[in-house]
Amino acid sequence: MTPAPAIKVGANLAWVQTQLGGEVLEQDSSPLVSSTTVQILANNPDRMGLVMMNLGTGDMFVSFNPNVSTQLGIKLAANGGFISMKLRDDFTMITRAYYAISPSVNGNIYIVEYILIVKTGPGLATA
Repeated sequence: MTPAPAIKVGANLAWVQTQLGGEVLEQDSSPLVSSTTVQILANNPDRMGLVMMNLGTGDMFVSFNPNVSTQLGIKLAANGGFISMKLRDDFTMITRAYYAISPSVNGNIYIVEYILIVKTGPGLATA
C-alpha cells in the first residue's frame, strides 16, 4: 500500500486532534473487490473515523461479517456510493474488520481511515 501524499490541513487537523486528544493519521487505500468475499480492512481499535466509496461500475456490499452478501451487507451503489462513519455516531462499529463483495463486476473501493496515534512509554497513557 502506497501512503497518500502529504496534505496541508492546518486548522482542520488541529481541531480534530484537539477533539480526539492526540495525533491523527489519515490513511487511504483502494483494494479491488470482486464476486469473492475479500477483507478490505483489518480490525483497528484506534480507528476513529472511516469513509468507504465505491469506485466501480457495479454495486458493492460491505459488512463486518465475513459472510457479506447482497442480503447481508451495506449497499454501496455503483459509481460513487459511499458510507461515512465516525466514533461519536457509530461507536465501535468503525473499529471492526470489514469485508466486501461486488457480485456483478470487479471494482475498487476507496477507503480513508482516521487513526488516533496512541503513544506509549514512561509517563504516557496507553490505549
